[in-house]
Amino acid sequence: MKDSRGLDVTGNDAAAVAAADDFAARRLRLDQGVEAILDAAKRWPDTPIVQLYAAAFWLYGQTDGALANAAAHLRACDALTMNARERALHRALTLWHGNDNLRAVEALEAITTEWPSDLLTVKIAEFLYYVLGQQYMGPRFRAHMRRLEGAHAGDPDFLAMAAFASELCGDSVTAEACAERALGIEPRNPWAQHALSHVLIRRGRVGEGLARLEAFLPLLATCGRPIHCHDAWHLALLHREELDVAAAMRVFKAHIWGITPDFVVEQLDAIALLWRIEMAAGPTDAQWPAIAEHIAPRAVETFMPFMNAH
Repeated sequence: MKDSRGLDVTGNDAAAVAAADDFAARRLRLDQGVEAILDAAKRWPDTPIVQLYAAAFWLYGQTDGALANAAAHLRACDALTMNARERALHRALTLWHGNDNLRAVEALEAITTEWPSDLLTVKIAEFLYYVLGQQYMGPRFRAHMRRLEGAHAGDPDFLAMAAFASELCGDSVTAEACAERALGIEPRNPWAQHALSHVLIRRGRVGEGLARLEAFLPLLATCGRPIHCHDAWHLALLHREELDVAAAMRVFKAHIWGITPDFVVEQLDAIALLWRIEMAAGPTDAQWPAIAEHIAPRAVETFMPFMNAH
């Protein structure tokens, strides 16, 4: 069978393929509902792409428990017949699971070289560029995106990624143009908004950034929780740029901290915002105990230095 992007998948159940397509679309758009892949993995235990996507879901979790869950899905694939792309993705995810992130990126890039329509694999690679150091990996990320422009030039999710890759390379003009084009095609695109927020704050266009992100908040709240939290973090940073701590804390309380406090992204954004507010305006002591309670179990976990520093 083939999925919605024309890629071969092993299996003969159209509903299973539709579930995998749904996960890919939601993951690319950073939308709510990606966890539905876990029920799909229970319903179709013999469909490799469903098991692989369930493993990817857990690998994004960035905790020891999430890694253990990912391992179960990767092991399930060992007993299944997979096609060449599925085997390659299994290898890449296994490397990611083992924290062999550079080799995992190489494996993901090899997949998109052979199967350029596999945009979800590009999205997974984007996350690993972040894990490896997104500024350092920016040129490699951008080269990856440029190689695929011909296949995805009109895709808003691709354009959002391309915008971020350009911003990481200091090309704010291209980044802004890509982000605006993505938003013109699909206004509910939180990753394009994210890239745009990077451009606006770096270029000192704070008032414009505040207006754009404030206007986007109603849509943002309907997106996946990690990007809802993180784009709201960028809004709070813009308030901090103007030393409007009260406004930053309103965003903190309404959109950043306390909604899903066991999510790693929410913990990192909460810590990172309070840290920056304290450097600019003094202590925020009342906020730390609740955060400490939720992050204490993570104190001995090691996923990457960025997280350990926070």
